[in-house]
Amino acid sequence: LCEADVNHAQLLDGDAAALFSLRLSHAIVKVGADGARAWTVGGPYGEWPIEDTGRGVTYPPGATVWSGQHNAEYMGAGDDGHEVWMFDDLGLGNESRLLIVRVDESEGKAYLKWEYRLGALTQLFGDADPTIAGNVLGAFWIQEYGPATRWGDAQAGLVEVVPEHLLLQEVPDRR
Repeated sequence: LCEADVNHAQLLDGDAAALFSLRLSHAIVKVGADGARAWTVGGPYGEWPIEDTGRGVTYPPGATVWSGQHNAEYMGAGDDGHEVWMFDDLGLGNESRLLIVRVDESEGKAYLKWEYRLGALTQLFGDADPTIAGNVLGAFWIQEYGPATRWGDAQAGLVEVVPEHLLLQEVPDRR
């Protein structure tokens, strides 16, 4: 399961667990202190369904919903699960996006919480991080650039997105 491209690892729960972004497997994985896998979401080894209520689709376990992601990071927990922010390089096929996935461990299900489509494709690098103002900062390398593209002659892009403009759908309250 742990292919050669772990492009991000983050310690969680007072260093008792870790979140890994497995780029080649198109998955995020949580591992406990004992080294045992707690769960895998996304990609061919994914164990949970992923619901995209904005599009009215529930992807079955083992589906690839994001692809070649970079920097999948745990950004906090709420009453409805954990938020994992990532840069989805290839999940849409021809366009990259900033993506937030809500992982509900008690339910054994993940939800696409929101996305921001960049209007550009990148395969080399990307990141999505919160700003102190509550916005989302995206950084990325653009595969094709030039005067005819959205981003012009820039080889790299930086975008700050206000959350109101990026809400994909409301995730159902399961309480």
